[in-house]
Amino acid sequence: MKDVFKTLISDFIKSPLPELVDRNIPMPDESSFAVSLIGARRTGKTFLMFSHIRKLRQQFEDTRLVYINLEDDRLWTSGQPDLALFRDAYYELYPENLNIAVWFYFDEVQAVPGWERFIRRLLDTQNCHIFVTGSSSSLMSKEISTLLGGRTLSINVLPFSFAEYLSWRKIEPDTVSTRGKTLVKSAFDDFLAGTSLPGMMALEPYFRQRALQDYLDLIMFKDIAERFRVDNYPLLKRLLFFLIANSANLISINKIFADFSSQGLSLSKNTLYQYTGYLEAAGILNLLPIFSSNQRVQARNPYKVMVIDHGLKNLISLQPDRGRNLETLVYWQLRRHTTQICYWKNTHETDFVYQGKDRIELINVCADLSRPETQKRELDSLAGAMRKFNTNQAKIITLDKDASLETDTGQASIVSFWKWALNQHQ
Repeated sequence: MKDVFKTLISDFIKSPLPELVDRNIPMPDESSFAVSLIGARRTGKTFLMFSHIRKLRQQFEDTRLVYINLEDDRLWTSGQPDLALFRDAYYELYPENLNIAVWFYFDEVQAVPGWERFIRRLLDTQNCHIFVTGSSSSLMSKEISTLLGGRTLSINVLPFSFAEYLSWRKIEPDTVSTRGKTLVKSAFDDFLAGTSLPGMMALEPYFRQRALQDYLDLIMFKDIAERFRVDNYPLLKRLLFFLIANSANLISINKIFADFSSQGLSLSKNTLYQYTGYLEAAGILNLLPIFSSNQRVQARNPYKVMVIDHGLKNLISLQPDRGRNLETLVYWQLRRHTTQICYWKNTHETDFVYQGKDRIELINVCADLSRPETQKRELDSLAGAMRKFNTNQAKIITLDKDASLETDTGQASIVSFWKWALNQHQ
């Protein structure tokens, strides 16, 4: 086993890294903490590790930066791998590094039972920086913190933002010149019609659809059914597809229960709550509560479901819903900066409410404001929200319109998503 570790270590150090897109995700570098990269499958956690290694290779010798995938089949030919032998193998290969800082990157660390004890021992005994990855269902931040005795910094890795998509396409984020805006707007149309999951963006539409379907099957089987011992797989699949189809809509477990029961399904509300919780744990979706300081009020009101990737809604829906897909993109762009996001509803719904730098921020999302009645509805909604939250500013994010309108309570800025998202990225 030690020889296998030596082979994997040597192969990585001597191999070039793949072509990478720099992610706008800060990576802490505290040697007393293990950095845990968590998130749904296929969001780019492994490549984020590679990107970090590439940057550090400009400062340190390659031998001080080691990546290992703990699901590598060569580690499992004789049963469960002994992680202690990884440390021995590395320092036998590079004894000169014993007393200087090194960086260890463990991918899919949850594959080896008891990994947390090994990581804690490395933190306690070696001069090393440690990074680990795992799928959200296997390595939720609360679990990691408990397993590592609070000695972890967790980073949630999301799919590509629009700015990162442009970087992958090698398109300059130019929102000023005529040519630049044309290229950016065309790329946004492609992004909206495709996916934000890094490994699937380059696929042709037919193969992308197949890959997204396989992705859902993998999450349902591996991350949920297998881990949580789900005994009603057809119900889990029906629920997941329902939630994906209703991304950016308000949902109620009570209404889902009534709807599914009317179709002859045998289920309970508790099961629906459990399965929805599993889907959240797997990182496939988030549920936004209504804005309220009272948790009972939040619990008895519908939640807004936001699926991790708008491409999944394209997969489930017969016709693309550009408005809901746009709202999904806006949410995940906001999610890169804050986790405390709600919606608000009185006579009208305000899509997103969150605490900005110095005031409450209000955002509505509307793909097309060309109809007067649509514009009036959106402005009335924001006017009510501005009164509620005592602010005189709000935004409407659209597919492609920029303007500024006055309401009786303040100013509503209308901004194109592609322009807003690139400004958010800076």
